[in-house]
Amino acid sequence: MLRWASVVLGACVVKGLARSFGSATRIPRLILAGSNQCIRHIQLLKSLSSSPLKRLRVAYIPTAYTFLEKDSKSTRSIGDRRRRRMAEARKKGRILGEVLDMEVETVELSKHISVSRQRLSRLLGGVDIVYVDGGNTYYLLECMRLSGFCEEIRGFMVY
Repeated sequence: MLRWASVVLGACVVKGLARSFGSATRIPRLILAGSNQCIRHIQLLKSLSSSPLKRLRVAYIPTAYTFLEKDSKSTRSIGDRRRRRMAEARKKGRILGEVLDMEVETVELSKHISVSRQRLSRLLGGVDIVYVDGGNTYYLLECMRLSGFCEEIRGFMVY
């Protein structure tokens, strides 16, 4: 059995979609899917939606992707590399929004560690899907715990 930290890598958390689906279909509130399949799963859920006019909102979490290795062979400063990673993550979020035709908000959990948990709660409460990108799972799990993401996401688990 896989540990939760490994499963959440590239996972999608889908919440609040049961309202937009027919009552005959029961949609789980939490779906864990590999990162290569996640976009396909989101497109499938979107195609099943009974209200096509509703534009779904996605929170894209690139925290694991933005981790920088200390022993990198790059000649750039750590600040330049960090800015470049965040720019790449924002670009990936925009591309994800265009491909899925959804509103995507990039949420970097490492920036929410010092911020109040109410802000993160408000942010996650307003989205339908949480997409967690792959990368360094140890860094991701640490940021999830310190930012309060773990407690927030537990509210969407059905098991």
